[in-house]
Amino acid sequence: MKQFFKMFFASLLALVVASFLSIWFFIAMITAVSSFSSSDSPSVLEDVTVFEIKLSGSLSDRSSSDELDELLSTFDKKSFNLTLENLRISLDKAAASDEVKCLYLKCGNLSASPAAIEEARRLISNFKEETGIPVYAYADNYNLSTYWIATLADKIFMNNQGILDIHGCVAVPMFYKRALDKLGIEMQVFKVGTFKSAVEPYILTEMSDANRLQMTRMVEGLWQSAEQDIVATRNISAEQLNKYA
Repeated sequence: MKQFFKMFFASLLALVVASFLSIWFFIAMITAVSSFSSSDSPSVLEDVTVFEIKLSGSLSDRSSSDELDELLSTFDKKSFNLTLENLRISLDKAAASDEVKCLYLKCGNLSASPAAIEEARRLISNFKEETGIPVYAYADNYNLSTYWIATLADKIFMNNQGILDIHGCVAVPMFYKRALDKLGIEMQVFKVGTFKSAVEPYILTEMSDANRLQMTRMVEGLWQSAEQDIVATRNISAEQLNKYA
């Protein structure tokens, strides 16, 4: 019995110490991330500075306020999130600097909504018009998101073995009706309105005519926005662009 209690309290002590160290380590890492993110050390600009914008990862309106997300992104070196808020602030600072002589768009695999892309184009276009600074873009490969933005550049460069991957816009909804039937699940839906299609994946096996119409109008509108911007800045016809889309 004495040996049992000895082992029990030793194990309990080890558990308490391990828990304390884990909590201490977690708090220390959160504090470190917070201190890094709040650092106000100014960047030193040379007489001739190229201002680089990295167009890769995700493009969102604002950065996450979750410190855990910041901690995880610190360890994930491949993770990069650009925000429209930071883009606007950075471009404003670059426009006010006499040292910035060139804007370089380093394009990668960018995930962004059409609205975010259009806003990014607007910010870069305003910067270009206000400063007269030349803009250059480079990528190993371009997708529609990065090429849509890169068309603002005075010169667009691509790796000799790169790919311009433009497919236009498409919507591919998923349907779960057959899977639910096999599982013996019956959905109880109260639907009001012809174009209210949020519940269709659970009660249909394909798009209704009304949903197909509105989805078609949506993707056509998105492509027309991209098409108009690309055609206007690259001095090509819509017919030429659509040959590659």
